[in-house]
Amino acid sequence: MRSARCGLAVALALMAAACGSGGSDTSASAGADASRANAPAGTPAASAGSPQPSPSPASPTSPAPAPASPAPSPASPAPAPAPSAFAQDLLARVNTIRASAHTCGSTSYPAAGPLAWNTQVEDAARTQALYMQGNNVFSHTGANGSSVGDRLTATGYSWNAVGENIAAGYPDAAAVVAGWLNSPGHCANMSNPAYADLGVVMQPGTSGNTYSTWWVMVVAHAR
Repeated sequence: MRSARCGLAVALALMAAACGSGGSDTSASAGADASRANAPAGTPAASAGSPQPSPSPASPTSPAPAPASPAPSPASPAPAPAPSAFAQDLLARVNTIRASAHTCGSTSYPAAGPLAWNTQVEDAARTQALYMQGNNVFSHTGANGSSVGDRLTATGYSWNAVGENIAAGYPDAAAVVAGWLNSPGHCANMSNPAYADLGVVMQPGTSGNTYSTWWVMVVAHAR
Protein backbone atom coordinates (compact mmCIF):
# COMPACT_ATOMS: atom_id res chain seq x y z
CA MET A 1 0.00 0.00 0.00
CA ARG A 2 1.11 3.57 -0.63
CA SER A 3 2.35 6.06 1.92
CA ALA A 4 -0.01 8.51 3.62
CA ARG A 5 -1.68 11.28 1.64
CA CYS A 6 -3.72 14.39 2.54
CA GLY A 7 -6.32 16.41 0.67
CA LEU A 8 -8.52 19.37 1.49
CA ALA A 9 -11.48 21.12 -0.15
CA VAL A 10 -12.94 24.59 0.26
CA ALA A 11 -16.15 25.75 -1.43
CA LEU A 12 -17.64 29.23 -1.17
CA ALA A 13 -21.14 30.14 -2.33
CA LEU A 14 -21.59 26.58 -3.60
CA MET A 15 -18.39 26.78 -5.66
CA ALA A 16 -15.78 24.06 -5.06
CA ALA A 17 -12.13 24.89 -5.38
CA ALA A 18 -9.12 22.62 -5.02
CA CYS A 19 -6.00 23.87 -3.33
CA GLY A 20 -3.06 22.72 -1.25
CA SER A 21 0.09 20.86 -2.13
CA GLY A 22 -0.45 17.20 -2.90
CA GLY A 23 -4.19 17.27 -2.37
CA SER A 24 -7.28 19.42 -2.17
CA ASP A 25 -9.50 21.14 0.36
CA THR A 26 -13.13 22.25 0.46
CA SER A 27 -15.02 24.96 2.33
CA ALA A 28 -18.48 26.24 1.36
CA SER A 29 -21.05 28.88 2.29
CA ALA A 30 -24.68 29.64 1.40
CA GLY A 31 -25.99 26.06 1.76
CA ALA A 32 -29.46 24.81 0.90
CA ASP A 33 -32.30 25.20 3.39
CA ALA A 34 -33.46 22.19 5.33
CA SER A 35 -36.72 21.82 7.23
CA ARG A 36 -36.50 22.29 10.95
CA ALA A 37 -38.76 20.23 13.21
CA ASN A 38 -41.19 22.23 15.32
CA ALA A 39 -40.91 21.89 19.06
CA PRO A 40 -43.72 19.71 20.49
CA ALA A 41 -46.67 21.67 21.78
CA GLY A 42 -47.20 21.69 25.52
CA THR A 43 -50.20 20.25 27.34
CA PRO A 44 -53.28 22.34 26.44
CA ALA A 45 -54.75 24.49 29.19
CA ALA A 46 -58.16 23.63 30.57
CA SER A 47 -61.08 25.54 29.00
CA ALA A 48 -62.43 28.48 31.00
CA GLY A 49 -65.94 28.31 32.29
CA SER A 50 -66.12 24.50 32.60
CA PRO A 51 -68.79 23.49 35.15
CA GLN A 52 -67.33 22.45 38.49
CA PRO A 53 -68.66 19.27 40.13
CA SER A 54 -70.94 19.85 43.11
CA PRO A 55 -69.56 18.25 46.27
CA SER A 56 -71.69 15.58 47.92
CA PRO A 57 -72.57 16.06 51.57
CA ALA A 58 -69.89 14.58 53.81
CA SER A 59 -70.74 11.21 55.26
CA PRO A 60 -69.49 10.47 58.76
CA THR A 61 -68.82 6.86 57.79
CA SER A 62 -67.26 7.47 54.36
CA PRO A 63 -63.66 8.68 53.98
CA ALA A 64 -63.08 11.84 51.98
CA PRO A 65 -62.28 11.10 48.34
CA ALA A 66 -58.61 11.31 47.34
CA PRO A 67 -57.68 14.33 45.24
CA ALA A 68 -57.43 13.71 41.52
CA SER A 69 -53.93 12.96 40.23
CA PRO A 70 -52.44 15.72 38.08
CA ALA A 71 -52.15 15.04 34.36
CA PRO A 72 -48.73 13.66 33.43
CA SER A 73 -46.31 16.09 31.83
CA PRO A 74 -45.29 15.46 28.22
CA ALA A 75 -42.32 13.12 27.98
CA SER A 76 -38.98 14.84 27.50
CA PRO A 77 -37.03 13.87 24.37
CA ALA A 78 -34.30 11.31 24.93
CA PRO A 79 -30.86 12.91 25.30
CA ALA A 80 -28.48 12.58 22.37
CA PRO A 81 -25.99 9.75 22.81
CA ALA A 82 -22.55 10.76 24.03
CA PRO A 83 -19.84 10.89 21.36
CA SER A 84 -17.75 7.74 21.02
CA ALA A 85 -14.19 7.54 22.34
CA PHE A 86 -13.01 8.03 18.73
CA ALA A 87 -15.12 11.18 18.38
CA GLN A 88 -14.01 12.58 21.73
CA ASP A 89 -10.35 12.02 20.82
CA LEU A 90 -10.66 13.81 17.45
CA LEU A 91 -12.71 16.61 18.98
CA ALA A 92 -10.16 17.16 21.75
CA ARG A 93 -7.25 17.27 19.29
CA VAL A 94 -8.92 19.79 16.99
CA ASN A 95 -10.18 21.96 19.84
CA THR A 96 -6.69 22.02 21.37
CA ILE A 97 -5.44 23.52 18.09
CA ARG A 98 -8.24 26.11 18.09
CA ALA A 99 -7.71 27.08 21.73
CA SER A 100 -4.65 29.23 21.07
CA ALA A 101 -3.52 31.66 18.37
CA HIS A 102 -1.33 30.09 15.68
CA THR A 103 -0.44 30.31 12.01
CA CYS A 104 -1.41 28.10 9.09
CA GLY A 105 1.34 28.75 6.57
CA SER A 106 1.51 32.55 6.33
CA THR A 107 -2.01 33.15 7.69
CA SER A 108 -2.50 33.96 11.38
CA TYR A 109 -5.54 32.60 13.23
CA PRO A 110 -6.65 33.88 16.63
CA ALA A 111 -7.92 31.52 19.29
CA ALA A 112 -11.38 30.26 18.32
CA GLY A 113 -14.25 28.66 20.18
CA PRO A 114 -14.45 24.87 20.43
CA LEU A 115 -16.23 22.80 17.83
CA ALA A 116 -19.06 20.46 18.80
CA TRP A 117 -19.45 16.92 17.47
CA ASN A 118 -22.48 16.69 15.17
CA THR A 119 -23.86 13.36 13.94
CA GLN A 120 -25.22 14.83 10.70
CA VAL A 121 -21.83 16.30 9.89
CA GLU A 122 -20.33 12.92 10.80
CA ASP A 123 -22.76 11.22 8.39
CA ALA A 124 -21.61 13.49 5.56
CA ALA A 125 -18.01 12.52 6.32
CA ARG A 126 -18.93 8.84 6.43
CA THR A 127 -20.60 9.01 3.02
CA GLN A 128 -17.38 10.19 1.38
CA ALA A 129 -15.10 7.87 3.38
CA LEU A 130 -17.15 4.87 2.25
CA TYR A 131 -17.17 6.14 -1.33
CA MET A 132 -13.42 6.63 -1.45
CA GLN A 133 -12.66 3.24 0.10
CA GLY A 134 -15.28 1.39 -1.94
CA ASN A 135 -14.05 2.89 -5.22
CA ASN A 136 -10.36 3.12 -4.28
CA VAL A 137 -10.29 6.82 -5.20
CA PHE A 138 -8.86 9.81 -3.34
CA SER A 139 -11.14 12.74 -4.11
CA HIS A 140 -13.53 15.33 -2.72
CA THR A 141 -15.96 14.47 -5.52
CA GLY A 142 -18.33 11.73 -4.43
CA ALA A 143 -21.06 9.56 -5.87
CA ASN A 144 -22.88 11.12 -8.84
CA GLY A 145 -20.47 14.05 -8.76
CA SER A 146 -21.53 15.17 -5.29
CA SER A 147 -19.66 17.88 -3.35
CA VAL A 148 -19.24 18.07 0.40
CA GLY A 149 -22.09 20.62 0.44
CA ASP A 150 -24.36 18.17 -1.40
CA ARG A 151 -23.52 15.40 1.04
CA LEU A 152 -24.13 17.58 4.09
CA THR A 153 -27.45 18.86 2.74
CA ALA A 154 -28.56 15.25 2.15
CA THR A 155 -28.30 14.59 5.91
CA GLY A 156 -30.87 17.34 6.62
CA TYR A 157 -28.28 19.78 8.03
CA SER A 158 -29.01 23.32 6.81
CA TRP A 159 -25.64 25.02 6.49
CA ASN A 160 -24.08 28.34 5.53
CA ALA A 161 -20.43 27.24 5.67
CA VAL A 162 -18.80 23.85 5.18
CA GLY A 163 -15.28 22.52 4.69
CA GLU A 164 -13.74 19.10 4.18
CA ASN A 165 -10.31 17.55 4.78
CA ILE A 166 -9.48 14.10 3.44
CA ALA A 167 -6.49 11.85 4.03
CA ALA A 168 -5.44 8.27 3.40
CA GLY A 169 -2.88 5.88 4.84
CA TYR A 170 -2.49 7.52 8.28
CA PRO A 171 -2.53 4.93 11.10
CA ASP A 172 -4.36 6.90 13.81
CA ALA A 173 -5.97 10.17 14.88
CA ALA A 174 -2.73 11.70 16.18
CA ALA A 175 -0.96 11.11 12.86
CA VAL A 176 -3.75 12.36 10.61
CA VAL A 177 -4.37 15.55 12.64
CA ALA A 178 -0.63 16.26 12.64
CA GLY A 179 -0.58 15.78 8.87
CA TRP A 180 -3.48 18.18 8.37
CA LEU A 181 -1.94 20.69 10.77
CA ASN A 182 1.29 20.77 8.74
CA SER A 183 -0.60 21.68 5.54
CA PRO A 184 -1.76 25.34 5.43
CA GLY A 185 -5.11 24.66 3.75
CA HIS A 186 -6.04 21.73 5.99
CA CYS A 187 -4.86 23.67 9.04
CA ALA A 188 -7.12 26.57 8.00
CA ASN A 189 -10.19 24.33 7.88
CA MET A 190 -9.52 23.15 11.45
CA SER A 191 -8.77 26.70 12.69
CA ASN A 192 -11.46 28.78 10.98
CA PRO A 193 -13.71 30.48 13.57
CA ALA A 194 -16.58 30.42 11.06
CA TYR A 195 -17.13 26.72 11.80
CA ALA A 196 -19.02 25.34 14.81
CA ASP A 197 -19.62 21.63 14.13
CA LEU A 198 -17.30 18.71 13.41
CA GLY A 199 -17.55 15.13 12.19
CA VAL A 200 -14.67 12.78 11.33
CA VAL A 201 -14.73 9.22 9.99
CA MET A 202 -11.95 6.69 9.37
CA GLN A 203 -12.86 3.84 7.02
CA PRO A 204 -10.42 0.89 7.08
CA GLY A 205 -9.09 -0.23 3.73
CA THR A 206 -8.88 -3.78 2.41
CA SER A 207 -6.17 -5.77 0.64
CA GLY A 208 -7.58 -4.49 -2.65
CA ASN A 209 -7.19 -0.81 -1.67
CA THR A 210 -4.26 1.50 -2.37
CA TYR A 211 -4.36 2.76 1.24
CA SER A 212 -4.92 1.03 4.56
CA THR A 213 -7.11 3.83 5.96
CA TRP A 214 -9.41 6.49 4.47
CA TRP A 215 -10.10 9.62 6.52
CA VAL A 216 -12.69 12.39 6.05
CA MET A 217 -13.21 15.44 8.28
CA VAL A 218 -16.15 17.78 7.70
CA VAL A 219 -16.50 21.13 9.50
CA ALA A 220 -19.64 23.24 9.19
CA HIS A 221 -21.82 26.02 10.54
CA ALA A 222 -25.62 25.75 10.59
CA ARG A 223 -27.93 28.43 9.21
